[in-house]
Amino acid sequence: MVYDVYYPDYNNYITCPLPFIVFAHGGGFAECAGIEADGLDVIAKEFAKRGFVCFLVNYRSGVSLDPLPLTNTSVQQMEAIYKAGQDMRGAIRSIIKRQLNETTGDNWQDTFRIDLENMFLGGNSAGSVAMLNAAYYPTQAKINAVFPVTTGSVSFQDALGSINHDAYYGENTISYYSKIRGVLNMWGSMFLPYANRNNPSGFFSGNTNNAPIISFHGVQDKVFNYKSQEIRFSLPPTLGNYNHNSDVNCLYNTPLILNGVTNIDQYSLGAQYIFEKILQPLQIFRELYLDCSMDHGLDKGTVDDLDPNTKYCSDFGIGTSTTSSAVLSYIIQRACTFFQAIIGSTSGTLEGDPNIHKVFIECVNNRNKCTALNLSNNDCGSNPAIPCSNQAQSDNLNCHSGDIITP
Repeated sequence: MVYDVYYPDYNNYITCPLPFIVFAHGGGFAECAGIEADGLDVIAKEFAKRGFVCFLVNYRSGVSLDPLPLTNTSVQQMEAIYKAGQDMRGAIRSIIKRQLNETTGDNWQDTFRIDLENMFLGGNSAGSVAMLNAAYYPTQAKINAVFPVTTGSVSFQDALGSINHDAYYGENTISYYSKIRGVLNMWGSMFLPYANRNNPSGFFSGNTNNAPIISFHGVQDKVFNYKSQEIRFSLPPTLGNYNHNSDVNCLYNTPLILNGVTNIDQYSLGAQYIFEKILQPLQIFRELYLDCSMDHGLDKGTVDDLDPNTKYCSDFGIGTSTTSSAVLSYIIQRACTFFQAIIGSTSGTLEGDPNIHKVFIECVNNRNKCTALNLSNNDCGSNPAIPCSNQAQSDNLNCHSGDIITP
């Protein structure tokens, strides 16, 4: 396992260690994804500028996609998610172990010099899925519920080992779960058994530590819907086609076969429904940022994505950016403010604090222009559009202003 560590320019680590974030890169679990991806260096430096030690963590990658990846999820995809979850847990435990084992004398310079009581997790896209997995699915039973297999099939646990696999520097006896103070979710998703689709919060209500989440997502996302989506597992192959429903692949003798028991096999929640259907009912601290021009990840949101002169539109309302670096800087600023509010809380609860339950939606401003008629009627601009309405989404080829909404 490989990870890079970014430190603030700070000279008081011994008497006052800093909070830290463990961040996982995106890339759809593809083989070439890694911590060298565009934007990750910006993310890590922005955290370091604001007083957080930032770990950029690599995890195992490589996946075979179904030819219909937007409708069918392959067993290889599920294996990739499972293995990334193992690696993230192993990385977190390893960071904790090194800090605990080498904190005195000459060994101090070999530690990460971090405050273990203020640990945060984060990720973008696939990396966010892995980090939400580590934060919200603490037990093997919880994991098994969202990685279903057919009767007679080997389980994911049997095939790939425990989700808390003891194959890392940090043994699986090291407890990290209660130390998570918050999570940054950048266009990721949380998965549920289909049976829990009408009560998502109930699936997580038994957890002993549900961490606060700050989320950023695009309304046009076609990979992870910002609200929710039904997931269908890949079907058994027709003659001569590659098998995306089961796998042996030298890992085990009995095939690992996805349990496609209905037309819809699983359910996933994007940022808005994580906010509304999980965090809000459970009264967990939360913030949500939506961009109506944005697809999966930061994009220009224009007809011609190849035109270098087009204005950068996935900007979450900052309005002045022409580069992704400026947008990423804004995202990290908001995340650090959210995390610092958690660190600074002395009451043990932030419920009721209006600054910790905000929704920002960047959409088209459809207010009426001022005319002689509506000026005389004293109603200039009094017809605001509903954020992210169908009209707003149909007009989203330009950059737009945003609206703040407090639930």
